[in-house]
Amino acid sequence: MPCRFVDEQEEPKEADNSADDNGVSLVAREGSQPSGKEPAKLEGKNAAPQKNRYLRVKEGLVDSFLTDVSNLFITCERLKDIQSRMSRDLRANSLVDELRQINLSFSGQTAALQTSVVALRKVPARDLFSKFPRVARTLATELGKQLDVHLEGEEIEIDKSLVEDLDGPLMHMIRNVCDHAIDLPQKRLDRGVEETGNLWLNCELSKTHVVITIKDDGRGIDPGRLRTKVVDKEILSQEQAAALSDQQAIELVFHPGFSTAEKISDVSGRGVGLDVVRTTLREHNGDVHVVSHLGVGTTFRLEIPIRTAVIVVDALLLKQEQNVFALPFEYIREIIEFQPEDFSSVQGNYVVTVRGKPYAAVPLSALLGMAPRTQAATKGPSWNKGLIVTGKKGQICLLVDDILSQRKLVFNEISDILDTTENIDGVSQLGGGQLAMVLNASELIESASTNVTEPMPCV
Repeated sequence: MPCRFVDEQEEPKEADNSADDNGVSLVAREGSQPSGKEPAKLEGKNAAPQKNRYLRVKEGLVDSFLTDVSNLFITCERLKDIQSRMSRDLRANSLVDELRQINLSFSGQTAALQTSVVALRKVPARDLFSKFPRVARTLATELGKQLDVHLEGEEIEIDKSLVEDLDGPLMHMIRNVCDHAIDLPQKRLDRGVEETGNLWLNCELSKTHVVITIKDDGRGIDPGRLRTKVVDKEILSQEQAAALSDQQAIELVFHPGFSTAEKISDVSGRGVGLDVVRTTLREHNGDVHVVSHLGVGTTFRLEIPIRTAVIVVDALLLKQEQNVFALPFEYIREIIEFQPEDFSSVQGNYVVTVRGKPYAAVPLSALLGMAPRTQAATKGPSWNKGLIVTGKKGQICLLVDDILSQRKLVFNEISDILDTTENIDGVSQLGGGQLAMVLNASELIESASTNVTEPMPCV
């Protein structure tokens, strides 16, 4: 991936913010005509083509457009449901085949439209990174330190709203690097490294996540010093701190209100720590991870799900207690069928072994509070179907009454409607007016690990 060293004199470029009452403006970029001049008319076939010109549009207008696209997806799924019901009743009817072809075409066109519209919201990562080099160098100079900043992945395009969400956390982390990670020039020379420290900012894009990496070649995080600090601040006892592994001790930097600063300054020691970063990211279903080695440096890795105003997911429809649920495919590792002998009991909870690896076996109804396990078991389900579900906090075997089908669903959040939506991410409309609740895999896994329930009888 290309890396760009940021020159000391480089300034981020400002774009013209002028717009008309409808929120649309023309922005001159990449060689378009200067303001106040009429564009030259093209004459003849050999005339040079015009350079690209860009429209600046209000974000609300794009969001409204995306909502309209989501309605098309819902219409498409309803047509598929009608086609399915017609095919059962009118199997030999040529109209059913024609409707099937129309649905296939409509589905492809809608997906292409959604992809195109989502692209309207994307901006290059340089819009996020552009101000950080100067901020980092200025702060390092104020602290008597020397710092070079390197940017990678600036050309990666991410959702504009994500840029706004990450601005605060990244600013906090860069200030933290300047204050805590990078040593004074003489101390770096004594350590046998160059007197000028380095900070790398990198953006990558996976299929489902935006990954931002903040890396430095500073002093690293000392697990022993953190253990001492948490004992001094009475956050943990001496015994609890001693029992922590080095990685667990390093993770203490995310503890609320925790700081290793020796004195209060404009930069640190005010009780606002990296817990703010983790809290902000988790509000967007993201997280931050840290790896550090003394004398080598520290790397923070921020992972945030790709955000779109219209979320279309490939999901598996599940049936539980006569209700339909949807689980996105990205969290499903495997679909399996069981025999009674596959189950065993461990400390009052059932475990299923798949190819030699044990998984906690938990009915979906128990996690959603629909019925106790014993009550669900007396109703007759044999629990012979399940899913290996994986998430950030581990893996479980989710037991369900039935596995229905694969569907492409339009995801709608319900947190603004319902106060309590534990284990549920949103809702999706199926054909015939039926709704499917979209499950939150990470919360299901956490619920399975924290809620101890009665053993599940195997029938």
